[in-house]
Amino acid sequence: MTDPIKKPHHNVWASWLPVIVLCLAIFVQSCFPAVDPGPDFAFKDKWLHIAAYGLLAVLFSRAWRLTWPERLAAAQLLVVSVCFASLYGLSDEMHQAWVATRHASAMDAVANLVGSILGAAIFLILFNRRRMNRLTATEITVNKPDESR
Repeated sequence: MTDPIKKPHHNVWASWLPVIVLCLAIFVQSCFPAVDPGPDFAFKDKWLHIAAYGLLAVLFSRAWRLTWPERLAAAQLLVVSVCFASLYGLSDEMHQAWVATRHASAMDAVANLVGSILGAAIFLILFNRRRMNRLTATEITVNKPDESR
């Protein structure tokens, strides 16, 4: 059996490319004046932060699980994913403080944290549900009584 730390179970680039692309998209978007996409609704800016950093946490969790499936327990992966996405969000807020048409916002950083927590939690719930379904299906197949008797 190969060591999962030495040999990834999945193509590393295919796993991490979505994370890298989203990080670059967030960084580039932060270099320009804020865009006002779509219809207006209450706290739209905060919901967009929650969605973006929730997606970043999901993509990070997915990439980690595909690259090193047995490296961290679920709770550890949740913490690592939230830390990654939140710290990236914090660094983006600091970056915006240096962009002439933007400003750093503590409330945006909080929205990034909330999105990170929700995204990582949703990933783990869906991942564990899928994993449990696979285990149950395997259990049924393995424990199926022999019908040839």
